[in-house]
Amino acid sequence: ALLLLLNDENLSGAQTQTKLEIRVARKKAVEDYINKRICATAKKRNDLEDQMKLFEGVNVEASMQQLLDDIKSIEAQIQESLNKRRELIDRIRELQEKDSESGMLLSRYHELHTQYKADISRLNFIVDGEIVTKGTTCPFCESTITARKRESYIDSARAELSRIILQLNGLTELESEITDERKSIEDETANLKEEKKRVEQLIEEKLQPKVDSLQESLAQYRAYFQLKKELDVIKGFATDLETDL
Repeated sequence: ALLLLLNDENLSGAQTQTKLEIRVARKKAVEDYINKRICATAKKRNDLEDQMKLFEGVNVEASMQQLLDDIKSIEAQIQESLNKRRELIDRIRELQEKDSESGMLLSRYHELHTQYKADISRLNFIVDGEIVTKGTTCPFCESTITARKRESYIDSARAELSRIILQLNGLTELESEITDERKSIEDETANLKEEKKRVEQLIEEKLQPKVDSLQESLAQYRAYFQLKKELDVIKGFATDLETDL
């Protein structure tokens, strides 16, 4: 019985020692974990503080507001340029349609001009051949013309010839006017296309790149607030870890 009692006491002492060792090991493991987290947190904190140094001496909020104002101003210029470009495109399209209509009208005038010249040639032949010698061949149908004299017919032909010549002269003036108008349209269209090109270059090469650059700067300032927020969280986390130790 005495031996059994001694064995029980030894067993109880060993169990107590084991539990103590487990608690010590567990505590050490927790402390090691917390220390590692503290070191990692400290490194993260140092990295954030180094990044925050880039903004030392800068009024971030005022700088952001200035950037926003500049972006708004340039975007307004871009919109104004886009509106101008749209107006130029509409005007160019209008001129092109007008030129197309003038071209069709000029084509019809050319056809009429050709017809008038043919009529004048025919009437000249009639008037000049007031007395036609027998055996003369008609230049149009190539048949032999019988000599005859018809004063009333010749007078009518002369009157018709005068009328057609007047119409031809008027038509020639119209053709000249339309040709000049088309040249004017061509010149204006070329100038408008050049202006449109300049507007597009202004947008693509100056205004839009400037907005993109300002947007990048704005993103950096916004990153400042994110860094500040992260740094505050890290500081609070580090304090909690130190308290746990």
